[in-house]
Amino acid sequence: MEFFDQFSDTLISTGKMVGEKAKDIADVTKLSYQIRALEQEIHEKYQELGKVLYEANEAGEELPDESDVFEVIREKKEEVDELRAQIKIIKGVEICPFCGKEIVKNAAFCPHCGEKID
Repeated sequence: MEFFDQFSDTLISTGKMVGEKAKDIADVTKLSYQIRALEQEIHEKYQELGKVLYEANEAGEELPDESDVFEVIREKKEEVDELRAQIKIIKGVEICPFCGKEIVKNAAFCPHCGEKID
């Protein structure tokens, strides 16, 4: 009977672990979708800004103050950075300061470039 109890405990713990991983994947997917949407908004703001500046230049006008568009772009980029940081937390990774690739959190060495991580 002890075998079945251990087997049952193993199945339960494995099921919980699979459930947690599935939730993590769903969370990362959701955050990735939000990042793509924000990046599309940034792209559209760049296009809007370029069009306004181009048309003003073509018309021989003084270039307009588009600081509000710059601020929107800056805010969207900050949101993207925050979402990427959340993804790193969920995945349990950080960025190698030497090569810029993702590595396991608290790694002693980078598996990509071999540098020692402090």
